[in-house]
Amino acid sequence: MDQSSATLKKMIGAAEFRQWRQVTGAMCDKAYTRYKEGSIYPQLAIGCQDNLNRALLKEFEPLGN
Repeated sequence: MDQSSATLKKMIGAAEFRQWRQVTGAMCDKAYTRYKEGSIYPQLAIGCQDNLNRALLKEFEPLGN
């Protein structure tokens, strides 16, 4: 997730990245609420946020790439 976060932050700027992290954090929290008390939760949350980061980065790719 560190790599996708760093790339995305460069692309959209710090202020927008903070907003993105708030929204994706809330959505990933909601998606994995039932696991919140388990030891697997941090891994699920990080994976979720990385997947969302990568999906947004893909939207920035020019057509045909």
